[in-house]
Amino acid sequence: MLAASIDSDADNDQAVVGTNVVYTRIHQQGGTTRPHVIRPRYKKALAFNGRVVKNVNHPGSTIPARPFLSLTDEDYQALAHTVNDYLQRALDE
Repeated sequence: MLAASIDSDADNDQAVVGTNVVYTRIHQQGGTTRPHVIRPRYKKALAFNGRVVKNVNHPGSTIPARPFLSLTDEDYQALAHTVNDYLQRALDE
């Protein structure tokens, strides 16, 4: 879902890439979640590993950064090449 949500937009002055998925930031930068209670959304109970419960006390999590929106050295080289080509064509006109 996260990969499918990536969107881009560009005009004469800028290019923007991003997503509006709420958990994007913690995947990109890492972080912690607070303790919280997990409750069923659509049923009366939660079921997992053969247990059925009304709710679960989640202790919180430490989530490592897993960047997915980043530029590699090759990306920077390709951008520099594109800009140089554009500027060369503009000067040749």
